[in-house]
Amino acid sequence: MTSAKNVNTSLRLRSEAWNVVYRFLRQWPLMLLVSALGTAGGVYYGQRYRPTYQSTAQVRVGEELDSRTVPGQRDDAGDMGDLPDTLANAFRARILVDARLKASLAEMLKRPELAHLPELKTDKGQEELIDNIKKTLLIEAVTRRLFQMTYNARDPQLAQLVLKTLSEDGVSSVIAQRIETAKRAREFLGEEAERSRQRMLDAENQVVQFVRQHPKLLVSISATDRSKLGLQAADKLLVTTRGRPLLTPTKLADSYTSPELRPLLEKRAQFEAQISQIENAHKYDPSQQKLLEIERLQQQLMEMKAQGYTAEYPEYRRTSGEVERLQREIRDSRTRKDPKLAEDMMVLGQAKAQLAALDRQILAMRRKLTGGDAKLSADEEALNAEAMYARLFRDMESTRQAYDKLRDREMESVVSEQLIKMPGNAAARIIDPANLPTKPRGLSKKMMVALLGLLGFLSGLVIGVGRSLVDKRIFSAIDLWYATGLPVLARVPRSDRRSRRNVLPEVLSSGGDSGDRMTPTLPGPVDSTGKPGSSKLVELGYQVHPVPSSLPSPELVILSSPEGARAEQYRLLRCRLQERGNPRLLVVVSSQPGEGKSVVAANLALALSEGGGAKVAILDGQLLGPRLHALLVPSIEPSQSDLRQRKAEVWQVTPDLCLIPASSLGDKSSRAAVENSPAFAGLLHDLLSAFDYVIVDTPPLSMAADARLLLRHGGSGLLVVRAARTDLEMLGLALDRIGRHSVCGVILNAS
Repeated sequence: MTSAKNVNTSLRLRSEAWNVVYRFLRQWPLMLLVSALGTAGGVYYGQRYRPTYQSTAQVRVGEELDSRTVPGQRDDAGDMGDLPDTLANAFRARILVDARLKASLAEMLKRPELAHLPELKTDKGQEELIDNIKKTLLIEAVTRRLFQMTYNARDPQLAQLVLKTLSEDGVSSVIAQRIETAKRAREFLGEEAERSRQRMLDAENQVVQFVRQHPKLLVSISATDRSKLGLQAADKLLVTTRGRPLLTPTKLADSYTSPELRPLLEKRAQFEAQISQIENAHKYDPSQQKLLEIERLQQQLMEMKAQGYTAEYPEYRRTSGEVERLQREIRDSRTRKDPKLAEDMMVLGQAKAQLAALDRQILAMRRKLTGGDAKLSADEEALNAEAMYARLFRDMESTRQAYDKLRDREMESVVSEQLIKMPGNAAARIIDPANLPTKPRGLSKKMMVALLGLLGFLSGLVIGVGRSLVDKRIFSAIDLWYATGLPVLARVPRSDRRSRRNVLPEVLSSGGDSGDRMTPTLPGPVDSTGKPGSSKLVELGYQVHPVPSSLPSPELVILSSPEGARAEQYRLLRCRLQERGNPRLLVVVSSQPGEGKSVVAANLALALSEGGGAKVAILDGQLLGPRLHALLVPSIEPSQSDLRQRKAEVWQVTPDLCLIPASSLGDKSSRAAVENSPAFAGLLHDLLSAFDYVIVDTPPLSMAADARLLLRHGGSGLLVVRAARTDLEMLGLALDRIGRHSVCGVILNAS
């Protein structure tokens, strides 16, 4: 026997590659069907494919989107890195309001540019468009105030008009809110300015009345202050006290500015400032101020609700908590005394007591500076009036400053309101309007049609490759060789057409990629010449019946197509059997029905007996379903008998070929008894003594164990495997049942 080491490696590799291609091409009907369906489906869906077009715009928002109105703001200023993105989300929430979206899109869809989109004329189409806008509209923060808007649509004009409408709507919404905010601020500042003006006038009247009651104060009032108070002609109010020394203005002024008196006056001014601060702090009702703050916070909550904020946002919760805290403080202040107020009143009383003590010290010091015994009752009155005047004047100045500031803010709010109403204002404006996209985003329609068609075609190839890899059936001699480890003695093709590729010489070896495999032990060469054939059976008492001539069956290719490729394979099988030990008793087996075992046995018998080279007897041992007599003697119906009672009937098909039909052996119910009987052993002995070759046809191994029983009488097995029918599992079970050592080779039947 040849070894795998002596095989032409390049030829074997080419054969294995061709085997892979052959297994793949075996799937061509399925591949063609799947590729056709996939290509058609890909082209169909490619025609329905609508590429997306992207339109972009940039919007700048002024001071309206403040960080305090952004949901999720943190108090720590160091953690505000994501504030631009948060502002972008707030601007997006301002735009995506259902009622506003529906109204804007209803106006937009009336435009003639969208007349070619009839699906948007229905309510369902508009709802789908609104849902698509909510899902795909993207607003990104370029800077803190600059936002880029992006929208993708199936139609370029739709993408541009939607983005243009949304950007204009967002800008108009911001401007409208700015106008409303500026209007409320102007009204509020106007009311506050009027109240401040009234307080200022009251303070001025108090100062004027106090000066008129104490005309000596005119000495220390500057001309500017006189002009402010309208006291330019008030010098005539200066009076003197009769019977008392008159203090001249020069002498009185010297007493006010002496070095001994200056520290006391500075200390007195500090106490007066402290008293004034406490009195100003409690001049207005604290509860009223808290109520105004609550009103402002509630207005802010209403604005946040209008923007789509809910109680889930931290800023909303913070504002609500501040309102509750102020309301709780108002309730507490109404039910009990405010500790802060009590503390301030205590400090105020102490400051007034210390101020009175300082006034006494100052009075004593001035008496000393102005002459000691001079009667200064009028001056004492002037000192007290001076302190009161200083306090009233400071109150007047503070109210005047507050009024001036409120007037300035009121004017600023008026100017801001007018500027907001102007086009292109800083509140909000479109920097880059929505552009009309000219190219689709991603693949175009033609590219998508080509791609889907190609994918559909490739799906057939992928399925073909997958099926060829997972298909466990035997297709070629290479498959059979790797699956069994036994030499492939012949490959019967499907037709008689000559092919350059047939059973290759290396397949006859028993080696593989992993090393040499064990081969069955075959008998040595036997001299097959000089056997008498049927004449010997006659001498042994057998009845030999000649078969009348008839047209051969098309399945017997040795007779019907002697020049064809199938007949040549049977002749090649004959030569290889002779080269591999020339076994005389051949038991033909198969793993399952329908593998062409009987046809292979009949053609092998005809090939061995062809040309008078050898005497061949073929025994139909397939008692479950005999078929050899239908192939070799179709015009005769053999009679039923029992081999244990009488000798078997013999039909002479050709001078060198005889058939022992299954009906002459016995009934199928007693086949095991017949095959184990001495009569059957004697029959095999007689046939071997009379013929050069004895071929036994057996039932499939999946139906009966007759083949194993027959191989006990000796001989070698020939395993027939049908291509594209037998799988590896069935083949393995068959070899396990019959035993690999009893099989001398396998035959691949592709017909």
